[in-house]
Amino acid sequence: LSLIILVRCAGVAALSAGHVLTLANGDLATAVAISIAAMRQSGVPPVAQLQVRLWHVLYELSTPQLAAELSFAANSNETPMEERLDQHCLHAHRLTLCLVQFGFL
Repeated sequence: LSLIILVRCAGVAALSAGHVLTLANGDLATAVAISIAAMRQSGVPPVAQLQVRLWHVLYELSTPQLAAELSFAANSNETPMEERLDQHCLHAHRLTLCLVQFGFL
């Protein structure tokens, strides 16, 4: 519901992965759940282009840059690149598991 309210106030084009993560308190699984729930029930009347934008948000959530930003917030600058790449793989696996868990794949 909060995502639909945000989109109705700010517009679909303004929605980003950062907004969804903020609504989810930084939790990837909750961000995926919020996105999938909004795709399945986009409000009455439906919000135009919301499903397309949410697919873009899910893509943003899967990018190496977002994984690095989340890792950067949790770790110091001195983390080796190899470890960051490993963290991205873990991030991608977590995202995939979330999509499967919520019945989207």
